[in-house]
Amino acid sequence: MAPPLISYAPLGPGYKNMSMIVMDLVPGMSLWDRYADNPLPEAVKTGVKDILHVTEQEGYIYGDLRRRNVMVAHTNSATTEVDNLRVQFIDFDCAGKVGSGVRYPAHLSDVVKIVSGAEDMTEI
Repeated sequence: MAPPLISYAPLGPGYKNMSMIVMDLVPGMSLWDRYADNPLPEAVKTGVKDILHVTEQEGYIYGDLRRRNVMVAHTNSATTEVDNLRVQFIDFDCAGKVGSGVRYPAHLSDVVKIVSGAEDMTEI
């Protein structure tokens, strides 16, 4: 559901004890690049719901669900069937264990603020 982790490194007290995460490149296209504002196929919606269900069951929260942060790729390059799409989340700077103090970043995008009501550095 997420790309493989390449590196996790705490940045130290000079960076408010934040950490940097580097993940593998995800082949495919974001939902925004592939569908823009058009309706999503049911298979894609189901894939997103499945990921959110597993995330919730495992006690994690993903606070930046939007089309630019969800990737889709064909599981078989010879087909364009919607049923053969793999859905993955990217951009985990607003994700973590529920109750662990996961916060939105200090310079949260206005796009996220307007849609979600979130504010800079508030707990997710």
